Amino acid sequence: MSRVRRSVWSEGPGWNETLIWYAKAVGVMTQRPVTERTSWRFLAGMHGYHEGHWRALGVLKPEETLPGGTELDMFWSKCQHGSWYFLPWHRGYLSAFEQIVLSAVVEAGGPQDWALPYWNYSSTAEPNARKVHPAFTAPNMPDGTPNPLYTRFRFGNSEAGEVILSDLDVDLGALSDSVYSRGWNTAGGFGGGGSATSHNAGQAGSLERTPHGNVHTAVGGAAELPGLGEVPGFMSLFETAGLDPLFWLHHANIDRLWEVWLKRDQKHRNPDDARWLGGPMDRPFVMPRPDGSEWHFASAEMVATDAPLLNYVYDDVSDPLVVTAGLTEGLVPPAHQGEVEAVDTQLIGTNGTEIRLGAGGATTEVAVDEQVLRRASEQMTEGPEAAAAAGAFFLTLESIRGLNNVAIYQVEVDYGAAGGELPSGEARAMILGSFSTFGLGEASALAEGNDGMTLTFDITKLVQRMGFDTEPNLDRLRVSIVPRSAARGIEPPTIGRVNIYQDTP
Repeated sequence: MSRVRRSVWSEGPGWNETLIWYAKAVGVMTQRPVTERTSWRFLAGMHGYHEGHWRALGVLKPEETLPGGTELDMFWSKCQHGSWYFLPWHRGYLSAFEQIVLSAVVEAGGPQDWALPYWNYSSTAEPNARKVHPAFTAPNMPDGTPNPLYTRFRFGNSEAGEVILSDLDVDLGALSDSVYSRGWNTAGGFGGGGSATSHNAGQAGSLERTPHGNVHTAVGGAAELPGLGEVPGFMSLFETAGLDPLFWLHHANIDRLWEVWLKRDQKHRNPDDARWLGGPMDRPFVMPRPDGSEWHFASAEMVATDAPLLNYVYDDVSDPLVVTAGLTEGLVPPAHQGEVEAVDTQLIGTNGTEIRLGAGGATTEVAVDEQVLRRASEQMTEGPEAAAAAGAFFLTLESIRGLNNVAIYQVEVDYGAAGGELPSGEARAMILGSFSTFGLGEASALAEGNDGMTLTFDITKLVQRMGFDTEPNLDRLRVSIVPRSAARGIEPPTIGRVNIYQDTP
């Protein structure tokens, strides 16, 4: 029988058997040498590491050495981001971690069906959903011993050092994406752009952007520490995220949302492209077993969670979104629900210049093909079939770069006179969503093929609303990037360009 992953809040705010055994296992794993494949730090290093940073924070002691070169090359800094492998790699990573924790739990006399809990911060039924469970904030366990689930490098995103998650941070709009991937080397879709293996967060999907990235940044935060200067929290960076015990519950929820997305609409399906199913193409993904041996896998082996290799299910994969018939009903063309690269993508607008995100963010004007927008917006008022023929529209923030930035931004778009309204009285300006700087440093690294981070926002609804508007000027869109948290970092991030694309069948 498959093990059941349950919400961390399902048994209330106190310590429970699942969390006590998790803490005990983490305590055992942290005592293992960093070179041991089943140790806490070895598993964290698989997501990412920076030797200098680890030593400065005391993660590595002066006398300790890293695993050998072959081990580093095989296992460490292998997390997949900005790629359609984001979800299958992390599923395998979580499973390997869970099985190693389970082994430690059983060896200590715990239950043989122990399963990793998840943090459902988007729940509307649980009043504490947005809060970090107290088991992760208490310095000591109920018996008075130090709590392995606590870390002082979890700074939060408020002045008081608390984690405050807003509606926008945990928004589940990604579940409405009709496709897993929009195309090869194309950001967007639910699961990310088709690519070779990617550790640099280049072509992120909507789920990776929100809530994944926002929660990372909101939880990790940054703080000024004596002798260290400004320090990003563990969860704020690839290279330290796996060191925070809360990381694993966050990613269990992201993994659960993949299941939710597949089940909420029969048109939602994983790529049937051989490059994804058999991928990665250059070498298989590899994880350690509880006995220290290794197992290899491809994406296709990560599809069924109840298969023997993974052997778990979630207690709740129900649809959290209220389905209502609205203006955008039926806008996504049928061809956009199928295979990767099944649509024709055309650039119809660009701002043509780099923008710098200062303390107040930035606003830029994007010149667009007015005839394309006007024709499409009018088509969209003529019914579902005409709307489908008009295609879908996307705004992309391309070549985003920065260094050790810790911030969350809101993206807004408007047109016509500032503060204008639709004939219905609704404001023209639309909040498209948000994004964080999680992974920005890796995406900005000066390495071959790194072009910064690219993020995609669906603006099809905005274009459709234009068809009901009396505004005569549709030749420019105003795009505003507004900081939602104190932007911290060595220097402000930059966005290379803002582009508008049309996808048609």
